[in-house]
Amino acid sequence: MTTKSQRRVWAVWPMAITIAGAAVLCWVFLVPPGIYRWAKSAYESCNNKLRQVHGAQLMWSSDHGGDTNAILTLEDLVAPSGYFKERPVCPEGGTYVLGRVLDYPRCSIPMHSLEFGHVKAHDEDGWPLGGVSVTLALPGKPLRTATTDQQGKVLLTGFPASEGTEWANGKVSASLAGFASETRDVKDGWPMSFRLKREPSSSSPGQAQN
Repeated sequence: MTTKSQRRVWAVWPMAITIAGAAVLCWVFLVPPGIYRWAKSAYESCNNKLRQVHGAQLMWSSDHGGDTNAILTLEDLVAPSGYFKERPVCPEGGTYVLGRVLDYPRCSIPMHSLEFGHVKAHDEDGWPLGGVSVTLALPGKPLRTATTDQQGKVLLTGFPASEGTEWANGKVSASLAGFASETRDVKDGWPMSFRLKREPSSSSPGQAQN
């Protein structure tokens, strides 16, 4: 015979299963989009600050005789210089690094970049390489391929429609006939810059063919 306590236990089971199912559905359909919205919002907020920093760099250059080779720090741009009242801060805690005045400042978080998805290719002497085949490989995703222009540049990808762990494990490779191929991790940050080395000739220089 079934006791009252046993009947209560059996009555609770369907409710527990329903609650567990609802929790799983919320996790699958609501949590990932929420995480992505936060990631995209942080990306856009950080990029806005990077643009402001770059604008302040250009203003500093104008105020100092047009010097574009200077390498500044954020401290050079914050009060009392007057460009910023407070030090610009990445919303996700990234660190801003400045280069030459004409170069875009960078954030230490790889997904935050004014040149997100951009790839540059040069030879060992620093000359731009056109026609380089560049491929983005993300686990579980189709390959994305593009070719650099005559300035050695190409936009390989825009900010993702969704951000998952595959971006932390992604690879970007560059190849061109006559040069050794190179591969970089996406987590190295954007823009992705490749300096390709020429492959050794199959015959030694000056070697005569008989």
